[in-house]
Amino acid sequence: MKNIHYLLLYFLITSCVSNKTNKPTSLTHGDRSIIDYLFCDFEEDGPGASVLVIKKGEIVHEANYGVANIESHQPITSNTNFRIASVTKQFTAMAIMILEHQGKLSFETKLTEIFPDFPDYGKDINIRHLLSNQSGIVDYYGFIDEERKEQYLDAEILDSLYNVDSTYFFPGTQYQYSNTGYAVLSQVIEKVSGLSFAGFMQKEIFEKIGMNNTQVFELDK
Repeated sequence: MKNIHYLLLYFLITSCVSNKTNKPTSLTHGDRSIIDYLFCDFEEDGPGASVLVIKKGEIVHEANYGVANIESHQPITSNTNFRIASVTKQFTAMAIMILEHQGKLSFETKLTEIFPDFPDYGKDINIRHLLSNQSGIVDYYGFIDEERKEQYLDAEILDSLYNVDSTYFFPGTQYQYSNTGYAVLSQVIEKVSGLSFAGFMQKEIFEKIGMNNTQVFELDK
């Protein structure tokens, strides 16, 4: 049922955003009640979420549910930062496109051209394969320590691939969603740009388009 709830929320928001006949206004009481119902599982003292509805560039509704920190019971507000998980891949792809536009790499650049010591199978993997999830590169979950509790760093993922001698399939012949591929792309960005991934994002994307409340979360390497 939760998937249906989110689908209903999607239609509610897109309907509000796409309506071109009415001027921006607040949501009706009924609409607000529907949103509250969809998020009723988020307890006041548990992890929650923020909801924002925008119509024709105007905020018509915002609401917050649950807490941002369970230990301190700090409530979620409209200014709470959330980790966006794999939505980060869009920014990683944008960064690669910026480097391509700057002439620092091409979509046909091979992995071994960037990392000369990379295993031979890297000769068949280019940037386009990594971007489009067609590299066949091995999922890093297959070779991490099951007892490990710390976050696995992108640099460690790249290093681990030096101990792998093959791919799931020949690059460019199949599609398979790959977290590993995008971890490698983050290291490509660092190697080619000479900046940290966070530094590149801040300089080339966040600052330039006014994303003043967005940052890359970094762990110590």
